[in-house]
Amino acid sequence: AKFVFADKLPERFGSWLAQRVVNGRVAGLDLAGVVEHAPEGSGFSAGDEVFGAVPPLVGSFAELVSVPLSQVALKPLSLSFEQAAAVVLPGVTVLQALAQHGFRPGHRVLIIGGSGGVGQL
Repeated sequence: AKFVFADKLPERFGSWLAQRVVNGRVAGLDLAGVVEHAPEGSGFSAGDEVFGAVPPLVGSFAELVSVPLSQVALKPLSLSFEQAAAVVLPGVTVLQALAQHGFRPGHRVLIIGGSGGVGQL
């Protein structure tokens, strides 16, 4: 899992630099869990169930992570923690792709090879 980011870096960085950047880092972007501590006035409280993502190279595969408030939301009650964490990156990808190409409600989209997370959404 330590090369999870290295293979996403531009080739000009070379494999030695890519490995140096990611070695010793915690992997993972998507997360779901329970708030342990939240700043006053943040809209979150200890015990809230949340889901979201951490910035690249921070890593979410850990018992405890610090997450920017702008990158988490209250977890829908209808989703398990596993479901909530699994929808983050594909969900953001879908929203960005639709917005960047000018799609609006009512438009139809054909996803070729849409068997993965993005295609399912």
